[in-house]
Amino acid sequence: MANIFKTANALLRFAASRLPGLDSLFVMERSDRSPRSTPQSPKMSRGTFTFKERFAVTSEYKRATWHNLYGKVVISVAPATSFLFRSEAVWPLRSYDEAVLKGIRDVLDVSEFYSRIGAEFVLLEIGWRDEESYWDSYYNAARKATEEILRKIEASLVRART
Repeated sequence: MANIFKTANALLRFAASRLPGLDSLFVMERSDRSPRSTPQSPKMSRGTFTFKERFAVTSEYKRATWHNLYGKVVISVAPATSFLFRSEAVWPLRSYDEAVLKGIRDVLDVSEFYSRIGAEFVLLEIGWRDEESYWDSYYNAARKATEEILRKIEASLVRART
């Protein structure tokens, strides 16, 4: 098992030598060290992906309808042992934290990384426009941000099959 991760990390180092900056962002580690001691889903038993450093993604959702829709989220992602979400955003009228969380979860639920990414998602800030900011706006902005986060991770990790 350890040889697979050494090989994967060697491949990651090789890729990083060809793509500057890649080595400072992500590394693949085995975070479920004892799969026989605790029951886990089949996806989880293949290993959990983690990364080394926090990074942030900004996403805006704009849509012109009979009333305009606007939502902007800044979400940071940091290494963690499992999925975590918290909000530090200040909402001017009412909180749409639940819309952001649902947007993140919906994208993760259908991704290859479901149950395999150890990350803390933090809603750092939001963009707000009176008469244009609704639940759907923040749900869709969070979905777009999460899709971008997964694209960055998928582009940077070499997966090892166990």
